[in-house]
Amino acid sequence: MGKIVEVGIGIAVLIMMVSWFIMPIAMETTTDPFIDNFNTGTGAGETTETVTLTQSHYYDTHEEMSVASDNSNDDPAILTYNNTNEQVQVGGLVQSGSRILAVTYVVESESLDIFTGYGQVILILPALIIIVGVWKLFQSGFMQNMFRG
Repeated sequence: MGKIVEVGIGIAVLIMMVSWFIMPIAMETTTDPFIDNFNTGTGAGETTETVTLTQSHYYDTHEEMSVASDNSNDDPAILTYNNTNEQVQVGGLVQSGSRILAVTYVVESESLDIFTGYGQVILILPALIIIVGVWKLFQSGFMQNMFRG
C-alpha cells in the first residue's frame, strides 16, 4: 500500500510541475497584449472618465488590464469594466485636466485564426503529457515493479 501512495504523490507532483510551467505558456499563446489610447478631458468636479475599448477584452473582468496617463498629476486606476459594451471606467484623474489615457489589455491572439483548435489543444496539453508519461512508465515495467512489492 505504501508504494501506491508514493506513486500517487509522485503523479500529483508531476501534475503540479507540468501545470506550473505549461499553463502560463498556454495563456501567452492564446492572448496578445493590446493598447488603446484615448484623448480625454475632465471637467470641474470630475475625476473619472469612461472609455470604450476598440477590441474585445479576453477576460470578463478587469483582469490583465491596466491604465496609464500622460498627465503627471493623475493617479489612474481602473474602477469598473463592463464586458457587455467593452466600457472601462477610469478613476484617479485630476479635475479640469486633459490627458491621453493608455488602456492596456489582452485580446484573443491572431495566431488562433490560423488553426481554430489551437487554444483547446494548448489547454489540454498538460494532461496529454501526463497521460503519455504514465503510459510510458507502465510500458517500461517501472510501474508494474512498484506494485509487485
